[in-house]
Amino acid sequence: MAGLGDRSVIPFQAYTGDDPYLFVSFSHADKGEVYPELLRLHNKGYRIWYDEGITPGKDWMEVIPHAIEKSSFFILFTSPNIIGSKYISREITYAIEIDKPFLAIFLEETTLPSKLKFQINVYQHLFKYELSLVEYNQKLMEVLPEATLDENIAKKPDIDPFAVLFDVALEVFDSGDHATAIMMFQRIVKLDPSNINAWINLSIAYSEQKWHQEAIEAARKAVELDQENPRAWMALGIAYFNKERSNVEAINAFRKALSFNSLRISERKEAWRKIGYACKRDGNWDDSIDAYKHAIKCDPDDGSSWLYLSRALEMIGRKQEAMAAYRKGVDLGW
Repeated sequence: MAGLGDRSVIPFQAYTGDDPYLFVSFSHADKGEVYPELLRLHNKGYRIWYDEGITPGKDWMEVIPHAIEKSSFFILFTSPNIIGSKYISREITYAIEIDKPFLAIFLEETTLPSKLKFQINVYQHLFKYELSLVEYNQKLMEVLPEATLDENIAKKPDIDPFAVLFDVALEVFDSGDHATAIMMFQRIVKLDPSNINAWINLSIAYSEQKWHQEAIEAARKAVELDQENPRAWMALGIAYFNKERSNVEAINAFRKALSFNSLRISERKEAWRKIGYACKRDGNWDDSIDAYKHAIKCDPDDGSSWLYLSRALEMIGRKQEAMAAYRKGVDLGW
């Protein structure tokens, strides 16, 4: 299960009806890998119950076994992260006790403890990490019972899985779960290496986690795919900016982004402010002042930009101008 206390962004609502459905068990730590799989199956029309189906306030000790009993098929996403989980162990044990059809999908090579290995060894296994996506899909479709497939959904036009997964990854990122967002964006670029927006957002997510070199490499990939994309250059600038002592590279990337008229005004302000700060880190106060003035032109009512300008002016002895900028920033409610 994905974790009893975690009510973060989910890919879709768990099935709660009376028709045949799949019960899915997995570790919360694997949701970056599991959610895309659940989403893909859901879009194909499969009815799926996973622990999102626990209504807040309900007793999970009653809900979980009831959901397993009613299900037609039990899927365990297996990785080293399930080892030691008492919740998953209980789900597996109960599914086996009531003789539920069972499939273990191995996300990565996993050495199971003897007891767990003994429990699931007689059931079907699918080693996803050893298969191509096509092979994995074929084998999975052969195993899943057709009765768990909602024909009305299955007959709908195909949904772009990348678009849906991308939207979910953005929601996960916005929720603050950057590590899971990274796994989702990694999944997208692995399946669709030409997805420039995924590379851009992967870089930004890496930056939030302070994985500076990974952020730079992802942004470079985005720039390689489209050198006329200002957001790719912005991502590269941010990646270099967050990696200190990379001020020149950051400034160059931000200036490249600013060369495109399509860059949004809020992004232009951010680029100029970061240029100003990067110049300050290099002790280049004149260029820092110039950059902050450009940021103010983008948004004259942003008090923080006025205060940054005040500090830069003060550092080179322009005290009257510094005081005027400071007062303006304070007046604007910074």
